[in-house]
Amino acid sequence: MKKPTAFSLFSGCGGFDLGVMNAGFRVVGANELDVIASIVYMRNLCTNPVHIHYIKGEEDKACFEKEMKKMVKFDKKGKITSMPVAGDGLISHHPEMRGNRDFWFGDVRDLKGEDILDVLNMDPGDLDMVFGGPPCQGFSTAGKRDPDDERNQLIFEFGRLILELQPKTFVMENVPGLGTMKDRDGRLIIDKFREQIGSNFRQTEKSSGLGKTIQSIRQRTLDCFVSEAI
Repeated sequence: MKKPTAFSLFSGCGGFDLGVMNAGFRVVGANELDVIASIVYMRNLCTNPVHIHYIKGEEDKACFEKEMKKMVKFDKKGKITSMPVAGDGLISHHPEMRGNRDFWFGDVRDLKGEDILDVLNMDPGDLDMVFGGPPCQGFSTAGKRDPDDERNQLIFEFGRLILELQPKTFVMENVPGLGTMKDRDGRLIIDKFREQIGSNFRQTEKSSGLGKTIQSIRQRTLDCFVSEAI
């Protein structure tokens, strides 16, 4: 039976991705900006050779290779052939798991849905799921909750890519503080996000509900939205 497909945003080291894979999805692509997190992700959750797509071309490639020059070997086409550190290769120990081969390195604000779909040979609506956790630092009650924190705007980049990719469903993870965070004009950021995605998606009844906790040790929220086209 063919596994449903998923694309990962704000991937970090891949903890969310591993859960999605264990749930039966095939993660076909991921995006991360942090170099070290990207290395750990590709080492453990990708199947070699990994195709690295540098979002801003040579600029991102130079940044990436500068940080990992001593850790990774590339072939003449720029594909990773070996990665001796940053994990022992989780996928290699679990042949039943199929790691993805496409990784987009760079700022999500420069990532375009059409470029993702072109690489994956897909059309809008083909992906079964998009998932990720936009940065939470600006929303967390453990921080300053500064409405001018530029990271607060990345939730709308998540929404933009949802609209461009048109997956059958998407899952967004964040802190409960997102549910009460307001922008400089006094509007709830989550309300602006819901307006952004409009009537294209509906929130499932089993979602935890933004602002409500799903874990007692580390409070997080997990919300699932399903396309109205289904």
